[in-house]
Amino acid sequence: MVVNILVVCTANQCRSPMAAAILQRELNRRGVQAQIRSGGTSVVGSAPATHDAIVVMKAEGLDISTHRSRPLEPNEVDRSDIIITMTRAQLREVATQSPAAFSRLFTLKELARRAREHGRVEGEDVGAWITRLSAGRRTTDLVGDDPVDDVEDPIGCPIGVYSAVARELAHAISSVVDAGWARGRDGV
Repeated sequence: MVVNILVVCTANQCRSPMAAAILQRELNRRGVQAQIRSGGTSVVGSAPATHDAIVVMKAEGLDISTHRSRPLEPNEVDRSDIIITMTRAQLREVATQSPAAFSRLFTLKELARRAREHGRVEGEDVGAWITRLSAGRRTTDLVGDDPVDDVEDPIGCPIGVYSAVARELAHAISSVVDAGWARGRDGV
């Protein structure tokens, strides 16, 4: 079984391509078959990842130099097992366009927090785990911006901010992967 994950930010030039590359690497290391896609809520044209995002990812051994920004497509949201946004505002935008996706839709930091609290149990499929992680959530819990859930947009910032964002993404992604795909357990 292949897990389908959609990673979303605003312009799809920094955070979401960086997060998608890190997530793909971590799932590959666990032997998990995954299709990771990224998109943006406000994409204009097909632009490459920013220079600093490419440089920071290259330092991590990841190549996002061929990435091109893509607008978020409703059919991608519909077919995704997990939808990960970088901010609450992006989550709300996706939820407004696709209300049925809310139970599979999280900010990365919210997903990491919930995953740490409720790891996937032996024999539980990804869909059941995500449903369990979503239990009790309300859209009103995610009103307003909050640094607890939002990953800063590094665009226009010095490369050090990109590096800090990459570390933040890697930490949160490690929490999700560790909780969902424990070493030595079957992939999905």
